[in-house]
Amino acid sequence: AERAISEPPEQAQATHLEAVAKLELAAEVGHREAQFKLATAISAGTTGKRDLTAAFAWYGRAAAQGCAKSSFCLGTALTHGMGCELDREAGHVHFVASAEQGHPAAIYEVRFGFVFGFGLKKRVG
Repeated sequence: AERAISEPPEQAQATHLEAVAKLELAAEVGHREAQFKLATAISAGTTGKRDLTAAFAWYGRAAAQGCAKSSFCLGTALTHGMGCELDREAGHVHFVASAEQGHPAAIYEVRFGFVFGFGLKKRVG
């Protein structure tokens, strides 16, 4: 027979808060994967209140260290104006950075962007 394992809600909440605190600490000291995970948690609201602007900032810190997933998320945020000003050209730049590291969804977005003219210099004359 299977035995269900459960913990009281208070204990689960305490465990969650402890995990978030450890994630924040790792992100603060520059661990790029922790920065990405913290940004994702903040974006989803699992750290408390959902804050797309804070998530955007954490994605930026991780992307600056070469995190392809964070570059992709920055591209998505910029393309849709989520936590930042809408800027499709800047979004395309982040999709390219992510695609160059082999991120499959970013590769699709780069191709999609070229179809609609993002990332292409405008011809004058």
